[in-house]
Amino acid sequence: MQDKDNTTDSDALLLHALDLAGQDETDGEAPHDASADGTRAASAASAQEASGDSAALDEAYQDVCDLRSVLLKEQAPIDVEGRLKAFKARHTAGATQHRSRKARTIAIGALLAAAAALALVWVRKPGLKTEPKAMAMTDKARHARYATISDGKTAAKAFTASTNRLTIPKEAYMLQQADGSRRLLSVPYGCSADITLPDGSVAYVHTGSELSFSPQYINGKRVVILDGEAYFRVKHDERHPFIVHAGGVTTTVYGTEFNVNSHDRGGVTVTLVTGSVGVEAPHFSQRIVPGEQVAVGEGTATCRRVDLLPYTNWRDGYLYYDHEPLRNIVTDLAHNYNLDVRFDDKEAMDMLTHFVCERGADISTAIAMLNQMHKVHVRLDGHTLVVEKAGEGKTWPRASTKPQAPL
Repeated sequence: MQDKDNTTDSDALLLHALDLAGQDETDGEAPHDASADGTRAASAASAQEASGDSAALDEAYQDVCDLRSVLLKEQAPIDVEGRLKAFKARHTAGATQHRSRKARTIAIGALLAAAAALALVWVRKPGLKTEPKAMAMTDKARHARYATISDGKTAAKAFTASTNRLTIPKEAYMLQQADGSRRLLSVPYGCSADITLPDGSVAYVHTGSELSFSPQYINGKRVVILDGEAYFRVKHDERHPFIVHAGGVTTTVYGTEFNVNSHDRGGVTVTLVTGSVGVEAPHFSQRIVPGEQVAVGEGTATCRRVDLLPYTNWRDGYLYYDHEPLRNIVTDLAHNYNLDVRFDDKEAMDMLTHFVCERGADISTAIAMLNQMHKVHVRLDGHTLVVEKAGEGKTWPRASTKPQAPL
């Protein structure tokens, strides 16, 4: 399917769905027999059922119209407005006349299928012609109570979960607002978010990070902007490169897995897990292979081999550290749970440590697992993680669960 024909193809899919419903509706109708009408109670139940289906039909019809209006703003597609209105009017009347459950289900299903077809075309259409600029997450967003997705026009949609690890499917934001504008995912301290992007790629976004993305292509590209850190599993599409802008560094891929961190202590880092990516900065350009990490600072750039386990374990739901200073581990934990840190045991700050914990676990589990190492004693004092010397007389709470990640 060519991009320039997206709207025409969407109309063909829509008309086909309507035609199928029209062909099947006669078969779905039950012949009316006055001698077999049944009791008044049965008739009332049928009317109530039809009323509920009529509401579902209205909602499905509105989804189609909302999505179609987005396409109508920019292109001149085949005129199917009359068909849509006639279809809706016919089936609304049919519900009032107690058409069969099968016929009404077919009608609703046809509209939902048409909505899905239009949503797919919406993602695939060429869209914007200019690439967006870089962005910076505000302190207010980093310390917000909930992760949100906003389009800059309507109220931001908040996401909550029973753990501090969120899972956001594309259906959660694609159909709520029929608009091709960019979306901004803000993930505050205290949670992380795994989000499916409009093209089917998945971004595993770290705490204290923002990701901007569009339902539309930009010059034939899938463009996202990152402030913070995220692991990307990119859906393969040679015709539409996947571009990540982060901290002045551009990463270009076609279908692979990699990690980008614009908050890294040494600058912007790009770490490749599978496939191949190109990394560009004003003073640097290089293609890297799996297992390599590029670190780009002000006027500097280095490439080295790294251990991929911390990145793949993050993707799979674990916080993984190996031979890492304890200060880094506890600081990352504090960000993940939106807490402060105080080291009363200064000597322990640079202690090299191996630590693994589920990133969706509660803070008490993470503290218990740290204390099981018997290297330091960690406790929660209000909103602060306190790291003290390990010693006799300390109580060592046991973790309620043990991670299944590689140790």
